[in-house]
Amino acid sequence: MKSHGNLDCPIWLLSFGMVVLFSASLPSCLVDEDQNYLEARKAWRTYLTKLGSVKGTIKSTLKTDGSNLVSSNTVEITYGRDTRHQKTVLTSSLGKSTATSTNAYVKNPRYAFSVGKPVGTEGWGLTGMAFNATGNDESKSFVQTIDKKVMHLQQLFSVTKTTLENLAVQPNFRIVATKSIEEKGKKLIQVEFTNIHPLEKAETNVQRGILLLDPNACWCIANGEVESLYSDGTQLDIISNDYETAADGVPVPLRTTHRYKVVEGESKGKESLAEINSNIQRLKVPASDAEFTLSAFGLPEPESNFRFPISLSVALAIFGIAIFSIGLYFRNKGQP
Repeated sequence: MKSHGNLDCPIWLLSFGMVVLFSASLPSCLVDEDQNYLEARKAWRTYLTKLGSVKGTIKSTLKTDGSNLVSSNTVEITYGRDTRHQKTVLTSSLGKSTATSTNAYVKNPRYAFSVGKPVGTEGWGLTGMAFNATGNDESKSFVQTIDKKVMHLQQLFSVTKTTLENLAVQPNFRIVATKSIEEKGKKLIQVEFTNIHPLEKAETNVQRGILLLDPNACWCIANGEVESLYSDGTQLDIISNDYETAADGVPVPLRTTHRYKVVEGESKGKESLAEINSNIQRLKVPASDAEFTLSAFGLPEPESNFRFPISLSVALAIFGIAIFSIGLYFRNKGQP
């Protein structure tokens, strides 16, 4: 199975907000449909802003055939006073092997960088850095990569290796039904959708699904079932999220599971389990901006990222033309 258990899913809450807005009864605090739609589009960023500064640890494992450990990751995250200050320190291993290295991915308003070191050692080494304002494609690509690396806590908003934002713009995406239900004392919105399409024409493997969304917890996923198509079979992803909702309506993740089962095809019956356990604390005093710099890792700060908007040779050529033009002007002016 090509997919199984990739937990690095992007932001996706966009269209479920739209679904709920136009197809289901909403809480009384949600009145204007256009405004609701705009709020749903930015739900993930709104969630991060409301979440504020946090510190904590996220541990994830992927197992197949009951107990065969495929991979494990331990992530230490720190979010600062805003979404421009984020840090992830990752230690990962394959199978039962011991992790050999630790890597950190960090961004601040000025630059983004990555550092690494062997497990058990003290000194960090710089593995990549780019200024946010640099315009070349390579730098932009690096900054985007760091953005993805530091975007954790998405488990409450993720579904089978894609984003609903991407899913909802697919030409075959359809809403089948929505309804309000109550589960474990929570008033939820159930959304059923289809996205039936040939595998070779797919931007996403997702074919259909049912998700329960919590409108009182930033529209996060409470649980769901999603069916995806791969070259060797059809896979069912059973999603379950445990979280605590703070007084301000912000959900803090506790435990997420994705139970994958191949229901059709040559790999029928194969199962795997991805589990994410989170221990996250919201900070009353935001983490210091200094934590998100190279200095915090014992490395020198980068030099200024100021660059001339044009190359030196072009600048000299323009300067020469200007001097020539000024000289020509005064020469002609001095002639009778």
